[in-house]
Formats: sequence, structure tokens, C-alpha cells
Amino acid sequence: MLKFFYIVSCLLIISLIEIPQLKKKEFKRERMFYIGFVLLGSGLLTANLMGVAIPNPLKAMEYIYTPISEVVYGFLT
Repeated sequence: MLKFFYIVSCLLIISLIEIPQLKKKEFKRERMFYIGFVLLGSGLLTANLMGVAIPNPLKAMEYIYTPISEVVYGFLT
């Protein structure tokens, strides 16, 4: 539980530094992406700390690209 509070406090400190800079430069889209990625990352990290098994994204890429590579390889040989 202490790890969770440490990580949340680090995220808050970093966000308190970054978000005002993005507001000052009026980067609305970048600010939304930043907030989205921070929330996504903190959610995944929290789930990982709670013991939830998070799948590896490489497995999804293999599942998608293996049939495509077999078709392309069939055309080339």
C-alpha cells in the first residue's frame, strides 16, 4: 500500500509541474493526451500492484501480424 501512495504522490508532483506549462502554452490536445496517458499508466500500475495479470502487448501484435506475414511470405516464395 505504501508503494501505491509513493507512486501517486510522484505522479501528482510531476503533473503539478507539467500541466501548468501546457496550460500556459495553450496546448489543449497535448494536455488531454498527457492526462489520458498518466491516467492509463497509473491505472495499469495500480492493477499490477494489486496482483492483476496484465497481458503483454507483444502477444496481441503477434496474433495480428502472424497471418499477414505468412501471406506475404507465401507471395515472396
